[in-house]
Amino acid sequence: MTGTEGWSEHPRLRLLNLKYDVMPAEYVTMVVTEFGMVPPTSVPVILREFRQNEQTVSGLF
Repeated sequence: MTGTEGWSEHPRLRLLNLKYDVMPAEYVTMVVTEFGMVPPTSVPVILREFRQNEQTVSGLF
């Protein structure tokens, strides 16, 4: 038996394989969202507004 046998059946194993596209910020001119195409400088504003609306809606129930 080797140290890697049966690894995929281990009950406490949680695999995480994050892959990110690493691109310099100066090459990003638009971000495609469900709100349409927005400039990268607007992304923090959209996230902030979305989170505020989400909290407001969840507070009603």
